[in-house]
Amino acid sequence: NISKFLGPFIKDGELDCRIVVGSPDPHGPFKSYARDGHYGINLALFLGQFCDFPDRFSVKLDVDIKTEKEEKNNLVIIGGPGINMLTNDINNFLPAKFNIQRSEEGFSCSGILSEKTGKEISGRAKGIIARIRNPYNPEKYILILAGVTVLGSKAAIIGLTKFTDLVLSRFTGQKSYSCIVEGLDLDSDGKIDSIEVIE
Repeated sequence: NISKFLGPFIKDGELDCRIVVGSPDPHGPFKSYARDGHYGINLALFLGQFCDFPDRFSVKLDVDIKTEKEEKNNLVIIGGPGINMLTNDINNFLPAKFNIQRSEEGFSCSGILSEKTGKEISGRAKGIIARIRNPYNPEKYILILAGVTVLGSKAAIIGLTKFTDLVLSRFTGQKSYSCIVEGLDLDSDGKIDSIEVIE
């Protein structure tokens, strides 16, 4: 399943995507700054099993992608809608959406809206692993690993890289696929080390 799932992003042993992390500087309408870019290292090590080292620099900040108009390519996006503006932009296209509230005080995300039940799944360690057609170019795909908070983004990355068979157990090649996970601390060291599939 993993080769089928990653198929759009890795072609003939070459990485065919940009990995997009949120800018660590305050940016966007919520003046947010990302603290989860380093989680991308685990994802990069995981992807490296399936492709050669790329000739070009593969990582971009969300602010650079928007400036350079690269939204129409294959993208792997890390981070929730508050810290990665691309996640915010495509939220309405996701099969499981972040419940975003905007007010004069700023931005908040209370949880993930389930497409199946219509209910909100809340919790700081909840995350989404989703693959969709790129809404700006239907010939390309977007893979998103994002959470309600930084903990949720970490849970999504751990889910895909460490519990691949579990999170892709229902993937059969669908054009739109999502898995909602919750990060767990099974060894009681205060850090997420496992996941549970919520939906």
